[in-house]
Amino acid sequence: PDSTPASLPTPTASVSSSERLENITQSLLPRRRGAGQLLEVTVAATETLLIFGDLHGQLNDLHRWWQKVGHPDTQPTTKYLFLGDYVDRGPKDVELVLELLELQEKYADRVFLLRGNHETRNQSRNMGFANNCRKKKDGRNGLLWSNFMTAFDHLPV
Repeated sequence: PDSTPASLPTPTASVSSSERLENITQSLLPRRRGAGQLLEVTVAATETLLIFGDLHGQLNDLHRWWQKVGHPDTQPTTKYLFLGDYVDRGPKDVELVLELLELQEKYADRVFLLRGNHETRNQSRNMGFANNCRKKKDGRNGLLWSNFMTAFDHLPV
């Protein structure tokens, strides 16, 4: 059973992980091209910046944080900075990174993702993310991991 709180949006079950990722990358990558590897986040005096690190596939932990501090859907004056290491180790790394990428697409001015060392090809292959992507069996013949790597390549460090 998914522990997503009822108040949080849930992805459409009929859309595969690969299709969701392709939709996200088609929107995000043109914006990131040429943006460089540094990220500048400006926070006004009336805004809050929340910083999250090392979620490592712990989607339930992220959802608990949403309950404590507020989801981006409900917090228009809060900015969210994620420091990377979204994948490997946890049971829901594919779902977690898809949720974060979708939020970054929806709230490009308030949700920021950095690339951690686990979002590299070697690390994610060695630590299990590539296998987790293959297990999703969404009919895309192993393209899910490759598409994630393309998306991660465009995240600032």
